[in-house]
Amino acid sequence: MTLSGNTGSVVNWLSSVSPFTTWTSISNTSTTYTSGALSQTTQFRALVQSGSCSSDTSSAVTVSVNPGSVGGSVSGSSPICSGTSSTLTLTGYTGLVVGWESSVSPFTSWTSLGGSLTTFNTPTVSQTTKFHAIVQNGSCASATSTDYTVNVIASGIWLGTTSSNWNDASNWSCGIPTSATDVVINSGTPNNPVINTTAIANNVTVNSGASLSYTGSSNSVDIRGALTVIGTFNTANGAVIFGSASAQTIPGINYNVLSINGSSNKILGGSATVSSLLNLNSGTISLGTNNITIGSGGQITGGSNSNFIITNGTGKLIQNNIGNSGRAGSIQFPVGSSASSYTPIWIINTGTTDNYNVRVIGQVNSTYSGEVPTGTTFTSHAVNKTWFINEGTTGGSTLTLTIQWNAADELTSFTNSNCNIATYNGTNWVGGSLSAAAGTDPYIQITSNITSMGAFSIGDSNSTVPVKLISFIGSKDQNNVILNWQTASEINNHHFEVERSIDGKFFNKLNDIKGAGNSNLTLDYSYIDKTARDAFDISNVVYYRLKQVDFDGKYEYSKTISVSDKLS
Repeated sequence: MTLSGNTGSVVNWLSSVSPFTTWTSISNTSTTYTSGALSQTTQFRALVQSGSCSSDTSSAVTVSVNPGSVGGSVSGSSPICSGTSSTLTLTGYTGLVVGWESSVSPFTSWTSLGGSLTTFNTPTVSQTTKFHAIVQNGSCASATSTDYTVNVIASGIWLGTTSSNWNDASNWSCGIPTSATDVVINSGTPNNPVINTTAIANNVTVNSGASLSYTGSSNSVDIRGALTVIGTFNTANGAVIFGSASAQTIPGINYNVLSINGSSNKILGGSATVSSLLNLNSGTISLGTNNITIGSGGQITGGSNSNFIITNGTGKLIQNNIGNSGRAGSIQFPVGSSASSYTPIWIINTGTTDNYNVRVIGQVNSTYSGEVPTGTTFTSHAVNKTWFINEGTTGGSTLTLTIQWNAADELTSFTNSNCNIATYNGTNWVGGSLSAAAGTDPYIQITSNITSMGAFSIGDSNSTVPVKLISFIGSKDQNNVILNWQTASEINNHHFEVERSIDGKFFNKLNDIKGAGNSNLTLDYSYIDKTARDAFDISNVVYYRLKQVDFDGKYEYSKTISVSDKLS
C-alpha cells in the first residue's frame, strides 16, 4: 500500500477487520506498507501529523481476501456397460469449474474434456476410465477434485440369472444383444441360452462347457461377425444366418438351416454339414480345402450367378441320397470356379440312389491324374472348365447330366452350335453326339446314360480330342477274345491299332482297324483275337487297349481293359 497526497509525516499505519470498528496500530512510518499474509478481508489506513498540528488519518483501503480453491469430490454411476456414458456430480468444492479431465490405464496422463458445470455427462466409455474436475476460485491457484473411477462391464455376456430366454434383457450383462454386440457364452451360468424367436449379434463365442440351442421350429440367429464354437451349438430347429456385407468365416459344424446373406463372400473354415436347407440368399461361399455336405433330406435354394458355391480349392459340394428312392428329380449343384464364373450342373439319377460330390476348376487339359490336371492345357475348341463328378459308392449310377457355362468361359474358336459333353476315361476324352447348346449366354448342354464318373467338360466338333469313344469292352469266347468298341464322333481318324499285354505294362500290336475319317454318327467296331490262347497260357488275365491314330500321325490311347481266362 502506498500513501499519497498527504501533508505531514506518517506516524504509523492502522488495520481493521470486519466489522471494521476497531483499529490496530502498525509500526511503520514509511509512506509504503507491505502487509503480511492475510486470511480475511482487511482495511488499512495511515496516521499522519504535520509538526505540532493535530494528526489526521488517510482514507482506508480495503484488501479483499478470497478463500483458496477447493476441488471437492466427484460421484457418479459405476459400473456401466461398454459403449455407454456416466453422469458425474461435483460437491464440496470452492470456486468455479474450469474443466473436466479423463485418464485411462495406466492413468499417467490426462485428457481435457472441457465443461464448466458441476454436472458432467462423460463421453461413451469402452474401458475403465478415471475422471476429475478442475476448480478455481478467483485468482487463486486451481485445485483438482478427487478422482472418480468409472468401471466398464462388457456387453453381451450371458448371465442366465432369470431363465434360458435369449430375448430376456435380465439374462445379459447389458441387455439383449444387437448387431454390434459381441456375445460370449460361458459355462457355469444358472441357465444356458435358448433362442425361441429371432436373435442377432456381431461376434458369437460359445466357450468350453457352455451350450447354445433353439426351441420351436422357426428360429434364427443372424451373425454379423464371427461364430466360434468351442462348447456346443445344437442347431436343430433353427437357422444360422451369416448376414454381414463384409467377408465372414463359416465354422465347420453341423447346421440345420444355413443361410448366406449380405452379398459378400463367406469362407468355409472347416468341413460342414447342412441337414435341412442351404439358403443362398445373397453372396457366395468359398470352400477352399473344405467340403460342404447336404444331408439326405436337405436341399439347396437360391443358387444363381451371384449366389453360389466357389470350388476354389480341393473342397467339394456333396449332396447325399440322390436317386429315385431318395431325392428324385433334377438336383442342382450351384458351383463356380471363381467369384466371377457361375457354372452349375444338374444331376438326375435313375440308377442306384447314391451320394455325389462335385467341384469345378477353370481349365481343361488333355490328361488328368485323379482330379489334378496334367498334360496339355487346351486353348481352343472347348469350354475352359472341368467338372469333377464322383459317386459315394462306385457303380450303379445312371445319370442325366446338365451343364451350364457362360460365353466368357469359351476358349478360342469354340462352336457352341455343335458341341457335346465329354468325359475323361483315364486316358482320353470321350464324347457323345454333337448338338447345338441350348440358351444364349449362359448356355446349356445335356447328356444321358452316364454310368462312369470322373472329369467332364464341353468340346466342339474340332476339339483336341479326335475320337469320341463311348465304350470299349472285351469278352472271352472259347479260345478267342472278342473286342468291341463304339465311337460317337470321329475327326481325322485314320485307324485303330489293337494292342495286347500279359502284364498291363508292355503291349504288342495285334492288328490295324480302319477308321471312319470324319463322322458325327455312332459307329461300332469289333476285332477277334484268335491268338488269345497263346497269351492265356502265360497269364490268367490278358490286357487290351486301342491306339487311335490320326491322318497326321498323332495318336491317343484308350483306357486299358482286362479279360480273364476264367470267363466263358
